[in-house]
Amino acid sequence: MLLAADHRLRLVLAGPGEHRDPHRIAQLVQEHGVTTLHFVPPLLQVFIDEPQAAACTSLRRLFSGGEALPAELRNRVLAQLPAVQLHNRYGPTETAINVTHWHCRADDGERSPIGRPLGNVICRVLDEQFNPVPLGVPGELCIGGIGLARGYLGRAGLTAERFVADHAGTRLYRTGDRARWSSEGVLEYLGRLDQQVKLRGFRVEPQEIEARLLALDGIAQAVVLVRDAQLIGYYTAHGELDEQQVNTALAAELPEYMVPALLMRLDRMPLSPSGKLDRRALPAPVWQTREHIEPQTPLQQQVAGIWREVLGRPRIGLRDDFFALGGHSLLATQIISRTRQACDVELPLRTLFEASELGAFAEQVGLIQASGQRNQQTAIAKVDRSQPVPLSYSQQRMWFLWQMEPDSPAYNVGGMARLRGVLDVGRFEAALQALIMRHETLRTTFPSIDGVAYQQVSPQTGLRMDWQDVCALSETERQSRLQQLADREAHTPFNLETGPLLRACLVKAGEQEHYLVLTLHHIVTEGWAMDIFARELSALYEAFIDERESPLAPLPVQYLDYSVWQRQWLESVSVSANWITGPRNWATNTRCWNCLATARARRCKATGASCTASI
Repeated sequence: MLLAADHRLRLVLAGPGEHRDPHRIAQLVQEHGVTTLHFVPPLLQVFIDEPQAAACTSLRRLFSGGEALPAELRNRVLAQLPAVQLHNRYGPTETAINVTHWHCRADDGERSPIGRPLGNVICRVLDEQFNPVPLGVPGELCIGGIGLARGYLGRAGLTAERFVADHAGTRLYRTGDRARWSSEGVLEYLGRLDQQVKLRGFRVEPQEIEARLLALDGIAQAVVLVRDAQLIGYYTAHGELDEQQVNTALAAELPEYMVPALLMRLDRMPLSPSGKLDRRALPAPVWQTREHIEPQTPLQQQVAGIWREVLGRPRIGLRDDFFALGGHSLLATQIISRTRQACDVELPLRTLFEASELGAFAEQVGLIQASGQRNQQTAIAKVDRSQPVPLSYSQQRMWFLWQMEPDSPAYNVGGMARLRGVLDVGRFEAALQALIMRHETLRTTFPSIDGVAYQQVSPQTGLRMDWQDVCALSETERQSRLQQLADREAHTPFNLETGPLLRACLVKAGEQEHYLVLTLHHIVTEGWAMDIFARELSALYEAFIDERESPLAPLPVQYLDYSVWQRQWLESVSVSANWITGPRNWATNTRCWNCLATARARRCKATGASCTASI
């Protein structure tokens, strides 16, 4: 957008394609005396690179919006056009074109603030429980005010997810953007919540790597994304600056897992018709291919088979690197566990990190075999349910935290799922009950004896699924009721001693629209386990609809069996490693499970009760 001022305000529109031609924009500015330009940052970048930009003496204001404004670009504009005011603006479509504003300064730091709210706009930075976060603490930016949209046409579920009410009852839009308030009361944009990725077991925010790239001398533009299970960095630069120099500079400032596996220098970033960065048009990464060497010995072939199965690759050669193939710490534990069992070796996890190529890893396995260090892990066995069974180490941590804050909902897990189509409520509840009976952990509570918690599995599910019908309410009222229900369930604490530790509520919103609100305590589930929960619930429901038996095979072991196996194995390792890991078994305590005090302690440091080490 170009505004020209002579005797009256005039709007100058660039012709088709001209809005992306910096030379033509500069001509229009000079020809019509344009005073105000509004750019997205990628177009502002190409404009400021245009030699004729310095001749645009009529310019008084530049507005930037639509994407984050890099500090390097901000400072270049302020230096090259000192007579021009640079303004940074922010505003999602669901709220207004612009809801915040900031008059940029050269001392704004490594991030350009998006400023303060405009009139009749509410901006709040909230945590996952919709509580305001302190100054300087990142959270989700939520926006309210008279410019807020009513919702998404024909998409009630998405509307309920994104348009919410906070604890004060204010209607807000969840932007999905990470932000924080500075000490000056100014908003700083930190990137997208949904662009955070997990790579090799680490949580990585590509925007943070992009900021580091842009802070390097000579880097003009930068974008980082994940392709082929690897971080790929794209950048444009001024002068001579090759990939090796950039990589060395990043490695000096970032941990190893945040350094892109590949850096690609581009002449210019691909732009969409609107002038924004077109991520889909970024070139595919060009990897340095390694010569494929087929595994030769029986041991190499055996290990290669394990790698193929875990990594899902049809072919792996001796020079292929585990991490370059998309491996991470969670898959590494599978590789180690399967190799221990298949090759009968006592194999530490660090082996794979120190020898990540298949050939080198197989060589280490062979050396351990030759040394006679056989696998010390025993198979997971069924334990006696009639006797008190100790908690796993992760359960023990959760139980200890619950003892400190029994009314806290911080470790509630769950959410709301939309079910579309005709639903047989009776069979759906039967499928849910069958799933709970299948998994003992969903029927487990954690009572205590003299301050020591143990696992107790109920023979019944203990679940009574609540039921609500909101069909008679208006669309707005239905969404409000659903959000209130989900918020109430998420903030209602569990009692780990009495249970049950799973709550379910089915809400009918129409003849072919239902919502399942499910809440569990983190002590009986993990985030990845919810995928298993959904998949098995679907399989059971489909079978019951067809009047078939459960298609799911019985579980050979339960989590309760694993928790005992874990303690026995880690305690046996700790004898030689001198680790402090707790008691070796339930009957002969040598350390307190709660505070790890030795048998000399009289009182547990964690609970104040009689120390379990003295039992």
